[in-house]
Amino acid sequence: MTLLLNSAFEEIREKEEAYQAQKQCAAAAATHAKNNTKLIMGNPSTLGAFFAAGAYKGATSSSPKHQRKRAIITFVRTALTSILQ
Repeated sequence: MTLLLNSAFEEIREKEEAYQAQKQCAAAAATHAKNNTKLIMGNPSTLGAFFAAGAYKGATSSSPKHQRKRAIITFVRTALTSILQ
């Protein structure tokens, strides 16, 4: 009986170690993705592209005033977020 319990405990310990290793890898991957996103969003060319896409969408839609406001708000929010971080 103790042999079965010991093997079960050993298996549980191995699974816990594997879980902790996977958890650390997932946290590192999430941090890496967040850092890459911050780097991309902080580029002036990216901000300009977002603004240009929003301005184009606003100019060609049926309600340009609403789309233009949304594009400007998105641009300002993105710029402030990248500056503050």
